[in-house]
Amino acid sequence: MSDYEDPLEDLYQALLNIEEQDIFEEFIMEVYLYLLHPEDQTVNKKIKERARKFVVNEKGELFRMIGTRLVKVPKKQERSAIIIQVHDGHGHFGQDATWSRLYSNYWWPNAYQETREFVASCENCQLYAYMPRKVPLIGHVPVHSLFERFAVDYVGPFPKSENGNRYIIMAVEYYTNWPIAKAVKYADGDTTVKFLYEDIFCVFGPPKYLLSDNGTHFVSNEVEEFIQYVNTKHQYATPYHPQTNGKVEHLNGTIVQGIKKLSSLNPKTWDTLLPSMLYAYRTKAHQSLGISPFEMLYGASPREPGQDVLQTLGEKFGYERLFYLQQDRLKGKDSETIAKDEQEEARKRNLIPISNPRFTLFSLL
Repeated sequence: MSDYEDPLEDLYQALLNIEEQDIFEEFIMEVYLYLLHPEDQTVNKKIKERARKFVVNEKGELFRMIGTRLVKVPKKQERSAIIIQVHDGHGHFGQDATWSRLYSNYWWPNAYQETREFVASCENCQLYAYMPRKVPLIGHVPVHSLFERFAVDYVGPFPKSENGNRYIIMAVEYYTNWPIAKAVKYADGDTTVKFLYEDIFCVFGPPKYLLSDNGTHFVSNEVEEFIQYVNTKHQYATPYHPQTNGKVEHLNGTIVQGIKKLSSLNPKTWDTLLPSMLYAYRTKAHQSLGISPFEMLYGASPREPGQDVLQTLGEKFGYERLFYLQQDRLKGKDSETIAKDEQEEARKRNLIPISNPRFTLFSLL
């Protein structure tokens, strides 16, 4: 006779002794109890059929299969904390972005409606809502390959942080929307060169094109000499052509609003929140890509708090992962085309006239 004790059997017996089994909804609870004790011959066929979409791991946690994904079904008492963690802990993004992140890891009945209601009632989101500026109807900047084109910009000044920082220098890789940002004390040429060298060129290699505005921190002699030395072409955006630097402008607004929401209780710590905001932006699915910049760049989803080993079933390895990554990048091009069409319609609705535009030498037209 074996001395082996089945922890799931113990859990099953314990649940049977609970008078009010309000752990899950009734129809889910029926499946859960059956999966804990599949030898039970009294369970009807409908429950057995429904149970094919669910799995219980050795810890007694319930998962549901959605397509090829295995996502966790949290207990009722866990769900509010999960929504808070997904929303507040990932940059206070909007309803669609919060739902997309939650749905990639969790499922329960009415989860979508509960998520929308929570985000709609978030005080910080209401207080620091991002209002995109209306921009002129001008063409799109083309990009054909990874690391070909970066855009860079400064944001600030902010209240001086405890670390002495007052600005953020930001950049975005145009093919993947991968964001880069660093809190800095000054917005000058020396800071720009240091950022370009350490955070872009030494990580991704020198790009073919670098986009920026005509600020003195980008047109100084030290910046121009450095860019020419690495054989990168410096292109300038004009005040009358904001689309040229549209990606980094959007990044600026998203990051700044997120930092305001997170640092509302202690504004002098805004620079310490920048890494977490970057992570949230990198792992959020973008409309123009169809997936997140993280997946576009690395070919895999990032690990999230609460992920279980069961969720990695069906993962692609080796050459298969490379194949699927390439497919995702091709799909990203298709998604970007669709997104451009939608943005074109939005720009037409928000079109504002430009009178007597002035351009500087070498401005991108």
